[in-house]
Amino acid sequence: MHRAAYLFLLSTMLLWGGNSVAGKLAVGHVSPMTLVFLRWVMAVLILLPVGWRTLREDWPEVRSHWKLLAGLGACGFTIFNVIFYTALNYTTAINVSIEQAAIPIVIILANFMFFRLRVRPLQIVGVVLTIVGVALTASHGDLGQLLKLDLNFGDAIMLVAVLCYSLYSVGLRLRPAIRWQSFMLALSFAALLISLPFVIWEIAAGRAVMPDASGWALTL
Repeated sequence: MHRAAYLFLLSTMLLWGGNSVAGKLAVGHVSPMTLVFLRWVMAVLILLPVGWRTLREDWPEVRSHWKLLAGLGACGFTIFNVIFYTALNYTTAINVSIEQAAIPIVIILANFMFFRLRVRPLQIVGVVLTIVGVALTASHGDLGQLLKLDLNFGDAIMLVAVLCYSLYSVGLRLRPAIRWQSFMLALSFAALLISLPFVIWEIAAGRAVMPDASGWALTL
């Protein structure tokens, strides 16, 4: 594997960890559905200059696979984040981080179930090291503290989020042969459209919290 790949993977893990903390800090400053909607608005605006030309060129392929792309955008981008930020209103960032560690396990199982991909020994080692690392970090080196964690509604729905993101990851094997710019813009646009009903419901139900200064900072 190219050295840059390791750097990108490490950066991804750092961003994922920071997302849990930012999501928890956002509670009271911006509501979950509003946060998801605004983030995808920003993502689409950022990706438009990068991917508009390639999306137009790849449009025949995008159009013929629109259901798959919409499903990936819904599952991995919208629904996962809606549940993720909602869960953080009920549980801690530590709990969420521990539960997210189950994603690689579910991905391995799903790949075996749907594609009959055999599990390699290094994958098992990687999963074990991930779980141990998250557990040690979350418990500050005292694994006995994990037995004292309180599980609640947020933890239960976070498991649904884990399943959603795992299915999205497995579904990436079916992605059409289009350039990454087109792929990311198509998924982000699908995620934006699918997030609309959620934010409309939140506003109609009187649960919307428009972002204050801190909310905007965390959204960005």
